[in-house]
Amino acid sequence: MGKKNRKTEKVVLIKTKEERKAELLTVMKQLNGLGLSKEIEGIAQFYRLCQEYIETGEGQSGKIKLVGFKRELVYILPTRKEVKVNVNLVYNKDV
Repeated sequence: MGKKNRKTEKVVLIKTKEERKAELLTVMKQLNGLGLSKEIEGIAQFYRLCQEYIETGEGQSGKIKLVGFKRELVYILPTRKEVKVNVNLVYNKDV
C-alpha cells in the first residue's frame, strides 16, 4: 500500500500597521541620512507609496528612477511577517 500524503497548511502571518510603520521609519531615516529628502521627485513618489503601504498593507515592489543621481531606488514592500522591507539604491548610468 502507498503512503498517504498529508500536508498541513501553513499559516501566513501578515504584518500589522505598527510593524509596517516601524520598518519604514528606519528606511526613511537612512534615506534622509544619505541626503535624499522629500524634495526629490523620486523620493517623494516613494514616500507616497510607503504611506499607502502603511495604510492598506498591500505589498508592492518596483523601481523608481532618481534623475540626476544616476541611481534607481529598488524596493520590496512585503505583506508577510517573515519577509523584511528591502530598499536598495542601484547605480544606473542611463538615469
